[in-house]
Amino acid sequence: PELLVCGGLASATAALFSTPFDTIKTRLQTQVGANQMGLARTFQTLVAEEGVRGLYRGFVPRLAIYLTQGAVFFASYELLKVAYDLAVERRDGGG
Repeated sequence: PELLVCGGLASATAALFSTPFDTIKTRLQTQVGANQMGLARTFQTLVAEEGVRGLYRGFVPRLAIYLTQGAVFFASYELLKVAYDLAVERRDGGG
């Protein structure tokens, strides 16, 4: 359980800090025609029209994905690392 929590919290932190950048990136990718703006203008327009909260649009689903993915990845990595170390130790005659 501790490994799941650590992985989930690490991923949640990443989601918290990366969501505004991802939101701006998505806005840039979906601009068409004469309405295309650069990075700074897209940021200014988003904050002016939707406030800082607009930067976190889609945060809850992203957080759910990051929490579960991070928890599973981190716990799996740590468990496989222990299993590998045990296998190497047995192979080398240490156990």
